[in-house]
Amino acid sequence: MLIILCPGFTGFKLDAKDYILVLGLSHKTAPIELREKLALPGESIVKLLGMLTGNNSIKEAMIISTCNRVELYSIANGIGEAIAHGKESIAKIHNLSTIDFELYLYSLSGLDAVRHIFRVTSSLDSMVVGEPQILGQIKEAFRTAIVARAVGPIINRLMHRAFHTAKRVRTETGIGRSAVSIGYAAVELAKKIFGDLKGKKVMAMGTGEMGELVLRHLISNNVGEIFITNRTYSRAETLAKSINAKVVKFEDYPSILHTADIVICSTGSPHYIIRAETMGEMMRKRNNLPMFFIDISVPRNIDPALNDLENIYLYDIDDLEEVTWGNIKEREKDAAKAEDIVSEEVNTFALGLEELKIVPFVVDLKSRIAELAERELKEAMSKMKNLDDTQKGILKEMADAIVNKLLHNPIASLKKMQRNGEIYIYLDAIKDIFGLKKGREDEENKNRNESE
Repeated sequence: MLIILCPGFTGFKLDAKDYILVLGLSHKTAPIELREKLALPGESIVKLLGMLTGNNSIKEAMIISTCNRVELYSIANGIGEAIAHGKESIAKIHNLSTIDFELYLYSLSGLDAVRHIFRVTSSLDSMVVGEPQILGQIKEAFRTAIVARAVGPIINRLMHRAFHTAKRVRTETGIGRSAVSIGYAAVELAKKIFGDLKGKKVMAMGTGEMGELVLRHLISNNVGEIFITNRTYSRAETLAKSINAKVVKFEDYPSILHTADIVICSTGSPHYIIRAETMGEMMRKRNNLPMFFIDISVPRNIDPALNDLENIYLYDIDDLEEVTWGNIKEREKDAAKAEDIVSEEVNTFALGLEELKIVPFVVDLKSRIAELAERELKEAMSKMKNLDDTQKGILKEMADAIVNKLLHNPIASLKKMQRNGEIYIYLDAIKDIFGLKKGREDEENKNRNESE
């Protein structure tokens, strides 16, 4: 896909030093141990947005924080200073040193940044390509940034184009239909351990969206009794009713944990809630029968040391990548088509932003011609005596119509030249032809002379 850009295009500079910038890390660059350290709850996102936009280096910002990525999207006054400020802000909010994470960071600007954002929103950069959750997560991040007053016109335009791109990818390719979801991956892992899942008991800890998706996949594989526990009892109750499960008070779950063959953990706890030292007694109670844990929480909620215990199988979200890899071949054709769509949309967005640059010129042109028409109209009407309001209105409408018809073709040609990348070659000449600079200067001189 060929990207056509205006000459000198380097980074969507709307002002002298404005750049679209992405700074972040993901499952492709950082291990889960680091991603869980940098994960941001809602209140921390709002605080970080304030820190980012409270510095002159960043004009607009939004933050994506999921189990697989933490990314800052911003409009920056120069790239270097904005990256430094972003790193320092992340370090400060987590009480870390930038040395702890900067080797895992990537930064992208201009077209590269836009392409990345469109690919992330379209689930082309996800661990599970085509998974639908990321679009909802990014829409929520966008809403949070709007409420925090961190978003301006450029990110607003950028994200709406990203959402449009994601919709095209979903409707024009089969990538969503052939996606291997996190729920699917969890079930495949469980089947490797138990074979047939029919009748297996399940405990779900937490009521997050991904946890619910896993549960629904397990139900479709005919698992048996399901228990749901959550710190907020009402949330567990709501989910339990929708899938015909039983609710367990959070403080009571340790007493029945040993009865579960499969445990799905997706809570928002910042620390481990299942530890290796407690599992010895659990396994004795279940006669050392196999027990499968999948921890899709970030930060992780299950002690990784469980992997060292006999007949306990623990997988975290990074382990899902291996399960999904086998289906990538099926999606290559759809992914290639999706990448073409992204390229088209990046190009459209780039041209749209470039068109914004001629808006002041078009406004100036319209204003200049309208002022000249208004002046000539007044002079003409002053020579015509006894005009009533109706006649004056007709003359005014005629003058406005002449202005609009006169400007229609020049403005259309300007937009065409903008799309073809020719506008900068002709802009000064067009200003001279329409006398924009000269006209303004002559008028200012005339007014100055009259005042003297």
